[in-house]
Amino acid sequence: MARAFPDTRAALERMRAGNAAGCTTVAALWGMFPAEALAAENPTIMCESLSAMVERLSL
Repeated sequence: MARAFPDTRAALERMRAGNAAGCTTVAALWGMFPAEALAAENPTIMCESLSAMVERLSL
């Protein structure tokens, strides 16, 4: 049975994959994942809010 919510492990694996591929990675610190765990994966950008992400990515 599929999980209703994504788990932290999967989010960290996606961050690692993006970093390994040389992509810009963004940690959304307002979500359900622990900020410390996301920060430990060295994202390119860390955003405290959706509006901060939009601003940082110039969308």
